[in-house]
Amino acid sequence: MEQQKIQVPMLQKTVLTDLSEEFTIPDYQPEIKRILRIEAVAMPADRYVGPGSAEFSGKVEYTLFYLGEDGEIYGAPFEGDYRVLQSVEFPGDAAFDAGILCDADIFTEATTGRLLSPRKFLVKTRLHSEIRLYGERLIEEEFPEGCDCEMLTEETVCARHFLGESEPVRLSDEIPLENGEAPIRVVLCRGKVLVEDATPEEGSLLARGEVVVKLLTVKEGSGERPEAVLRKLPFDVMIPVDGLTPDAMVSVNGCVTDTVVTVEDTRILLDVEMRLFARALGEDRLTYTRDLYALGKESTPTFETLAYPSAIASGFGNFTLSARVPLADAGLAKGQRLEDLTLIPVIEEASGEDGRLTFSGKCRAQAVISSGDEWTTSEFEVPFRYDAGACPKAAIKDIRALADALFCNARKEGDHLALEGEIAVSYTLSGQEEITRAVSLTIGGEIATPASTLRVCYPAPGDTLWSLGKRYGVSRSSLAEANSLSSDSLSGVKFLVV
Repeated sequence: MEQQKIQVPMLQKTVLTDLSEEFTIPDYQPEIKRILRIEAVAMPADRYVGPGSAEFSGKVEYTLFYLGEDGEIYGAPFEGDYRVLQSVEFPGDAAFDAGILCDADIFTEATTGRLLSPRKFLVKTRLHSEIRLYGERLIEEEFPEGCDCEMLTEETVCARHFLGESEPVRLSDEIPLENGEAPIRVVLCRGKVLVEDATPEEGSLLARGEVVVKLLTVKEGSGERPEAVLRKLPFDVMIPVDGLTPDAMVSVNGCVTDTVVTVEDTRILLDVEMRLFARALGEDRLTYTRDLYALGKESTPTFETLAYPSAIASGFGNFTLSARVPLADAGLAKGQRLEDLTLIPVIEEASGEDGRLTFSGKCRAQAVISSGDEWTTSEFEVPFRYDAGACPKAAIKDIRALADALFCNARKEGDHLALEGEIAVSYTLSGQEEITRAVSLTIGGEIATPASTLRVCYPAPGDTLWSLGKRYGVSRSSLAEANSLSSDSLSGVKFLVV
């Protein structure tokens, strides 16, 4: 049998890294009276896999949302670095000539800030890295050359992972302003990627969707509260994915890597840079020897159990999260006003029970609240459950699932806060199956045969042409021909001529 290769996981690791960095706001911005919130987003990592280690490095984009000494609110962007190093032990039968597929989801968890001086602050954030390395394993068999053997072969299906990413894509938009309006200042600008459709092709994937951008603006000197402006920028992007086929299951997500906002007299110009990332699950067919024996000779096969990955599901979608939270639980008191609310969803569990794929978790809600000239913040949690549709009933071995909140609206309704957010989800789930296969055959002497010219055997319950052929060292085809059998079934057969 020809040498074969299958793709197997070589590393599945969760790494937590604590980052700490000091920043100073530029001189042209007012001094900090109070930090309201610090948002941290890990940018896509540069990846390097070498002998014994894998390294991931990139940027963390921080946004400081603060109350200035002048009583106004401001935003300021900052940039930090991260580096994640993970040791790797590669198995001896890894086929390095085929390359290593390196995958990593890197995102921030809890982020806190502390004011050190009116212009300097300290940021601490925890980086969560889900690292996966996939490589090729050689599937070899060591059977004697020139041996006349009877072989029982079967075929199974193994999962194969594919990765791809787009080049940076720039999108632009223009927001008109009314004549005579007070000068507009943009406090914050957030961009999120919603993938609505993805079509796999040979070696590439066509993704369509939109970038959802939220601007938080104030009118200078008006005394008015901040106003949120939502814009949607459509995209149509081709992602190269080496080895992809049209029948693969695909998952696509993206991130905004840069935003530039320019305020003019009659308009706001918005320029956004984004990148898309594709994961896909395909299938490889593996032919293996389940059993074998030598014809006319004593022989003993050696077996091994081979574990291999199986494809369960890969996809993406979005859902609307609706919830009513008591004002007290949301940290809102009577007379206070909700100025801004962000959701940070975290998937905690995936389930494929009853043939439905469901994800459950919690959204960490971060609120900015005002009461007159006083500003404060609060945090609370909102549970969610997302039904992604039908999926095969299989035990899930590895889960890659990401969730991101595109936007969130909230309003007071009596003694509750009614919120509604749009959550995007992308996922890839794989399982693990096992086969028992023959890997070698030891051959002994000739099988002794009686002097008579006719041998007769009487099949026992459970016997097959294979088991009888192996017992007497003859081929299944010769047994079937000698006994005029048209199939492997021995139902009703009382004896066989060997």
